[in-house]
Amino acid sequence: MIKGAIFDVDGTLLDSMEIWESAASLYLRKLGICPEAELGRILYTMSMEEGAKYLLQTYHLPYDETTIIDGIYQIIDDFYRYEVRTKKGVKEFLFSLSSKQIPMVIATSGSRELVEVALKRLEIRSYFQEIFTCSDLQTTKAEPTIYTKAAAFLSLNPKETMVFEDALFALETAYLAGFPTTRVYDKFSIGKTYAPIEIEDFTDFFTYWKKVQILFP
Repeated sequence: MIKGAIFDVDGTLLDSMEIWESAASLYLRKLGICPEAELGRILYTMSMEEGAKYLLQTYHLPYDETTIIDGIYQIIDDFYRYEVRTKKGVKEFLFSLSSKQIPMVIATSGSRELVEVALKRLEIRSYFQEIFTCSDLQTTKAEPTIYTKAAAFLSLNPKETMVFEDALFALETAYLAGFPTTRVYDKFSIGKTYAPIEIEDFTDFFTYWKKVQILFP
């Protein structure tokens, strides 16, 4: 039986993955520079520091790496504070899950500050008892630590705690650690992974909850 839920943020609750792919390009355009077409893909596997070094060397920018990182981060910061939106049906889904007496927490690789700001502005922060971040726990979602810590906070074991994620590797991590998983579709996480439940969006809670009750009685 499912007694609690852990939600990822970017690509799961929030329609926010595109900003991470486009932030560097937006930064260059603000400087009057036309970025290469595949810049987002090139920078995808790099850290912020590595990405800044790439921009500095490739585009011969008149700044140091710290200034470049600050400029990109400001674009991301503004997006979360003023622009980011939830995935379709999120608020109603969280309300319905709360009405089933299911406690919820956040598990994110993102910034605690930006997550707090965005969730409060979108009026869904109150649904979550706590926010766990990979940074605070000094881990990544390639390891199950953030999920096990979140479940322990809820005083639940993994098999009682549903994990909602969009990223394929994170879904695999949670599943292999014994958590039931729900894959939330996002166009930036294409591919196959095993998840007992997959949803396109959050608009049909009734069908979703019926499936949960069948699969995890």
